[in-house]
Amino acid sequence: AAVAAAAASVPVAAWDGVKACMQMTARPSLLAPSALVTPQQVRAMAERLGVSLRRADGELFLLPVAIEALNAPLPAFWVEEAVDAPLEGAAPRAGAGPAGAA
Repeated sequence: AAVAAAAASVPVAAWDGVKACMQMTARPSLLAPSALVTPQQVRAMAERLGVSLRRADGELFLLPVAIEALNAPLPAFWVEEAVDAPLEGAAPRAGAGPAGAA
């Protein structure tokens, strides 16, 4: 009875968050014992996320975000797919002018 009373006092949204986390699955590409995240994968993910790896741009502190994106479990019903092309319609980098502008 005490557990039911405690559960009743927790907002529904909190339980939805717990349920979503419990349903996450490991990425198939990382299930093999020999699977390691490579520097090439980190570079590609950083590019995909719009993170510059040039020291002069001052965004190296965001490198762990790219690594976490490669290691994070997938939400329920999501499927991991290989993506070679950059995101279509991605926002231009800060300071970048319109396409073709010099």
